[in-house]
Amino acid sequence: DSIRFANQLIDALKRKDKKAFDEIFEEVKDPAAVLNTLPRGRRFACIHHACWFKESSLVDRMIEAKADPCLKTADGMTAAQCAATRVKLQGVILEDKTGLASKMQLRIDQRHRQEFMRHASTRCRRLSESADEIQDSRWTRRAFISVRKLDVDQFATYYKVGEFLGEGGFGVVHSAHIAGTRICRAIKFIPKNSVTAKFH
Repeated sequence: DSIRFANQLIDALKRKDKKAFDEIFEEVKDPAAVLNTLPRGRRFACIHHACWFKESSLVDRMIEAKADPCLKTADGMTAAQCAATRVKLQGVILEDKTGLASKMQLRIDQRHRQEFMRHASTRCRRLSESADEIQDSRWTRRAFISVRKLDVDQFATYYKVGEFLGEGGFGVVHSAHIAGTRICRAIKFIPKNSVTAKFH
């Protein structure tokens, strides 16, 4: 139906038959789908024809019905370029004397800004959601601190203790490598007499 109505509206526009256009348009249930359809074999969609013939009132009506000002012709022209083109019709030169081309370009720029802002907003939301997921699932204390119960002999076998890194309120910190690997860890040594009963 969209293609059929689009062809009928385009034919009416080419004939400059506004009455036929109005009658057909009244029957359309989804104006946006029809106006934004470029039928196969056609160079122009409805909005391009309206701009080509400098029909400002029809262009405004189409925009109100959600026609896409960014829609391009089969050969890549924008609606603004159609409006800016001088057309010779039956010996009469049609020129853009109402600033239609400028208005169409403004609408195109506005649509591009809206699309950019929508894309940026979606991207920011996805990044925010990803950050929340990372914070919830990965960057937790457990990801950095692990408990391994080893006695003194097992510890000496499992870790190769390296240089002194620092000192805190509960003990000292050294670097260490897991024996036989290049995996590096930071290990805090806490004297037993500094640990309160609730930690035993």
